[in-house]
Amino acid sequence: MSENAITLTELFNKSGTAMRIYDLGRRIRSLGRDEFERIEAIATPYPTPYLHHAWIALVLWNPKQNSENAVWFLKLPLDEQGFMIPAVRDDIVNRLLTNVQHSVDGVPVEDSLKENPFMFKPSDEKMAIFHAKAALDQGLAASAFYEPVQQFIADPTLTTGWENLSLQGLADFIVRLDATDNQSNLARSIANLPEALTAQILALLEHAQPDQELSSKLAELLTDALKNSGDPIKISLLLRALSGSKVSALLIDSLQQVLNSEAGKSAEVLSAIATRCEAALMDPSTLKLFLERLAVGESGQTGFSRILADLMYLPVHRVLIVQALRSAETSTELKSATAAMFGSAF
Repeated sequence: MSENAITLTELFNKSGTAMRIYDLGRRIRSLGRDEFERIEAIATPYPTPYLHHAWIALVLWNPKQNSENAVWFLKLPLDEQGFMIPAVRDDIVNRLLTNVQHSVDGVPVEDSLKENPFMFKPSDEKMAIFHAKAALDQGLAASAFYEPVQQFIADPTLTTGWENLSLQGLADFIVRLDATDNQSNLARSIANLPEALTAQILALLEHAQPDQELSSKLAELLTDALKNSGDPIKISLLLRALSGSKVSALLIDSLQQVLNSEAGKSAEVLSAIATRCEAALMDPSTLKLFLERLAVGESGQTGFSRILADLMYLPVHRVLIVQALRSAETSTELKSATAAMFGSAF
């Protein structure tokens, strides 16, 4: 970093603005301030790039007025090694300095960046989870929509009225799985919930860490889906829900079961595994199986190259994937797909 460059962290430190950082890429999680400083200083690559970008939410506030927050959603391109691009960082800082007159009590408002090409709008699902998590991290109460969701999932006799449960209430419930009996109640009821409600919950669960009881139930539902419908959409949702579980024999077995099935060639399923189950792909046998299925997947060479390129932005995965692709045990199909992507000299 050049001596004259200033980072976002330094800018907000000088202005007395408090900041909390979130990663909104593969799944929503907090980014430590020290970690973000190292990323901005080009001292470490972005840990969880998604589609070759860092997807970041910055929550800014004046420490003297905690209730007044500004939120920025930034989609920052990364270089080939996953590092933040200094010119992008500097452009954002310069825009802030230029628009400093728009600040409110020292906190630059979102409008000062609305023409910024690096701004993005999260999906409704991610926005709901982000608001729920940010409120929890700030010690704020859940929204008024949380309690009806909690009551519905806790009471197995309730079979109507689920259509009135809001997305924000579901998100509040998911980020509070550890509260009271939320997790055990969900494990007990999820198999009997209306299909549309189950789909919403499964999609949100990727941002949580299910415990052993809930993970086991999700794995059971996954096995049932493979045996009965084989529906790739339902299977991909269950994989997303399981993805936050600790990498264990349960998760590895579930992934390998899917990859060995006909659904293992589905574009939706392969994408869900690549973008949400990346931690489990550090298991050599699972990675090898995934690469073999990707090579014969429904999306063809285009899907193989696109998914692999995104996975290889993850530093550890890049090394593991190269090792796996160069193994003498790879199939003819995988060798062919690899040569088409990297060239015959790979």
